Amino acid sequence: YEGGDYSLKLPTQSLYSVHIEYNYKKEKRDCIDMSTINETFFVYPQGEDFSVTKMSLATEEMFDFYHQTHKVESAPSPAEKKGRKKVNKSTNN
Repeated sequence: YEGGDYSLKLPTQSLYSVHIEYNYKKEKRDCIDMSTINETFFVYPQGEDFSVTKMSLATEEMFDFYHQTHKVESAPSPAEKKGRKKVNKSTNN
C-alpha cells in the first residue's frame, strides 16, 4: 500500500465473493477487488501462475463450506418477513 506492505484480513464467513477484472485499466493486468463498508482494495497478483478466476471460485466455495459446516442460516426472505409461508421448491409444496 503506497509502497509498503499492507495486510487485509476478512473472515471467510463475511466474504461470499470477490470481484475480478481481466486486463484491468491502466495496469493492464488481472485484478481482484475486495470491499469493506468503507474502502475498496484493488489487488494485482504477482507472477504468471496466479488465476484470479480460481481465487473467485475458491472464495465462494470457502464461504459455502463455512456456512454449511457451521449451520449458519440465511436471512429470511422478504415473503418470510411479511409472515408468508416459504415455498419449498424441491417438493412442490
